[in-house]
Amino acid sequence: MNYEIIIKRGTPENDKGYEHFLIDADKGATVLRVLEQLNLRTPLCTKDGAVTEKIGWECSCKQAMCGACAMNINGRPMLACKAFLKDLKNPIMLEPFRKFPLVRDLIVDKSVLHEHMMDMKLWISGGQNQSADARMASGEVNETLYQSAACIQCGCCLEACPNYTGLDRFYGAMMMNTEYQIINQEPERGEAKKDLKEAKKHFAGGCSNSFACEEVCPVHVPLTSHISKLNALAWRIHFQKENGGRG
Repeated sequence: MNYEIIIKRGTPENDKGYEHFLIDADKGATVLRVLEQLNLRTPLCTKDGAVTEKIGWECSCKQAMCGACAMNINGRPMLACKAFLKDLKNPIMLEPFRKFPLVRDLIVDKSVLHEHMMDMKLWISGGQNQSADARMASGEVNETLYQSAACIQCGCCLEACPNYTGLDRFYGAMMMNTEYQIINQEPERGEAKKDLKEAKKHFAGGCSNSFACEEVCPVHVPLTSHISKLNALAWRIHFQKENGGRG
């Protein structure tokens, strides 16, 4: 079947606008496969026959495990390796994420996510990462920890969020999910109260409950549920503090 692929091209210094390409592809192919096939063309020509540069895009695994191929596909944040042509309206428009600085074509710089994680100290301390300190979580907690760990940090949830900009203190659902995962592994540890203070600082008042984050998550992390559970945990620790550790 013939498809028209419209791709936003250029760099921050050189905006080339949109280029149109034609490709005959199986409807069971993915957008990632289409990008591979286009870049194999020598020379690569647009729909109008103009010779153009190879398309810039990223991928590491092709199996929805790395999150590198995340982009806007027909206006929706998706993974190119999970977006099948049969499920998309033709023509297909590919654009880079808008919430992150553009590098080139469909490649963006997501280093701000690492900065957010460093700012919130989202890691398990060495002392709590020893096998002697390991313990089995309860069935319910274990299940939610498993779900939260499925996050591949692709940024789709942040791209879809109407409140996330990457420029203010609201860090979005991805960081809140990571915070939930870390706190729940050791909810009684000394840093838990400090962690929840950081969570309040970077999430309270920022979320408008649009639920867009969960709708676009390619690995189906129940983000709204984990945000709710993190809020509940914060109230529990606050209540214990007010009651001298009881509750």
